[in-house]
Amino acid sequence: MVQQQLSLEVVWDTLEEGMGSVFGQQQMNKKQYMNLYTLVYNYCTNVSASNHFNVPRAAILNPRNTSRTKIVRTNEHDSFVGQDLYTKIRSYFSLHLECLLSDKLTAVSNPGSSSEEILQTYIREWEDFIFSSKVIDGFCSYLNKHWVKRQIGEGKTEVFDVYDLAVILWRRKVFNLLADVVTQSVLKLIKRERQGETICTRYISGVVSNYVELGITPEDNLKPSTPLHIYKRQLQVAFIEETESFYVSESATFLQQNPVTEYIKRIELRLREERKRVNVYLNTSTEEVLIATCENVFIIKHWDRLANEFRVMLRQDQTEDLARLFSLVSHHNILVAELKESLLEHISQQGHEAINKVVEPALSDPKVY
Repeated sequence: MVQQQLSLEVVWDTLEEGMGSVFGQQQMNKKQYMNLYTLVYNYCTNVSASNHFNVPRAAILNPRNTSRTKIVRTNEHDSFVGQDLYTKIRSYFSLHLECLLSDKLTAVSNPGSSSEEILQTYIREWEDFIFSSKVIDGFCSYLNKHWVKRQIGEGKTEVFDVYDLAVILWRRKVFNLLADVVTQSVLKLIKRERQGETICTRYISGVVSNYVELGITPEDNLKPSTPLHIYKRQLQVAFIEETESFYVSESATFLQQNPVTEYIKRIELRLREERKRVNVYLNTSTEEVLIATCENVFIIKHWDRLANEFRVMLRQDQTEDLARLFSLVSHHNILVAELKESLLEHISQQGHEAINKVVEPALSDPKVY
């Protein structure tokens, strides 16, 4: 039986072609997929790092056709390899991302691009990249389960599962370069929506999903994952700052031009819109800080005006408006206590006025008394 070397070059030629098909969005049937899986499996299990045995290329591509091929394993200690193959996969991902930046992602860094163009391009390329990476991770699963797992177990901080590697390289090569532009485009769209425009919310939800996914895999695989740290640092902080700035201006202008009762209705509307915004395209973890920020701007900053209006509404028996205001502050114990104090003062005053009205008639008329 003739032995021919199972070389990395032969394996990589086939694997590289398969990866190119995947990233090119070309259709891949089950047989093609399994051939690539078997290729990685054969290389990882049948080649020693120090002693590569010979297998014809035809046997690699058609693993069942091995009647004339014999593969001799080395000791179990040497039976799993992957360093060279992993390095080539990593280099392929890096080169692919560099090509994306210089070609398809140019719209993101182009100063003349609209917010929609920037976000549409970024999300389209991210989703294509991540889908392709999952496919590649699938047929490299044997590499993940054995060589990668062992390297991580030995404390190697720069070795990751193939999918995680793809995510990390996107973060380092694409996200770190374009994140500020993408975030500002998101904030511009949200501002336009607050001003009454209809926007494509899918662009924003796509960016949120991207930021969360990028945070799941830590840079150092020995450290615990904090999935939302990129989302919060890159988007949520800026979003909350923009929210406060936008509503500080709007609330001051609205109060100058409208009565307080209409302002209270405006607060209700804006809070509903912000909660919907969280449900439609933001991460749910944002809701608490978002609503707290809005309430601080809408209510706390204008509390003296609202508290004074509460007393007016009591005197005018505006029950619906009173209910609206109380509902808005019902979870703020200090504000509720102040409203209750005003209510008790009002009740006491009304009682004294009612008594004073009948004092003189009562003194002269025992029946009234």
